[in-house]
Amino acid sequence: MDSFRIGYIDGPWVNFEPPISGGIFRPYEGEANMRKCAKTITTELCPSKTSALPETDGTCTKKAPFDEKLKLSSVQGKIDVNQLVTGTLDKFPRSCTQVEFMDLAEQLEIDSDIGRFPSVDPSTQRTIISKYRALHQKVKEDGHYECRYLEYGKECMRYGTIFALSMTALKYECA
Repeated sequence: MDSFRIGYIDGPWVNFEPPISGGIFRPYEGEANMRKCAKTITTELCPSKTSALPETDGTCTKKAPFDEKLKLSSVQGKIDVNQLVTGTLDKFPRSCTQVEFMDLAEQLEIDSDIGRFPSVDPSTQRTIISKYRALHQKVKEDGHYECRYLEYGKECMRYGTIFALSMTALKYECA
């Protein structure tokens, strides 16, 4: 594979990072068309306002048809939201709408991920890379990549002996 190598980049290749790790990207070329489509959709759904795009102050005041108390359809009014989600009684209010519940659950997941996973900024990622390289070097130095073929031979002899003894015992038992 080295014969096909054209060159070598020393250090991180910044513009080759995956999107989740960062990078600067050009805007989508069809953005004007999408804004026009979004304006059409919002005027159809909320005819009282002209637009619900983020840069305007027009908001939809219609209530969504599912904006009711979250309950199971089979046991209307008997089970509360907090009884369905165990261990999070203090994180959710006693009664909330489906939209509020989904927003709270999504925010809890985001907070959990931020606390659990490292940051994607370059300095943190360089620290992680250096730690993994140090660990890899330690594994190499400890000799974990060295294959001891003599030990494999011993194990093969052991399994062969056990197999031969079991076949011999089976032969004498059936006879």
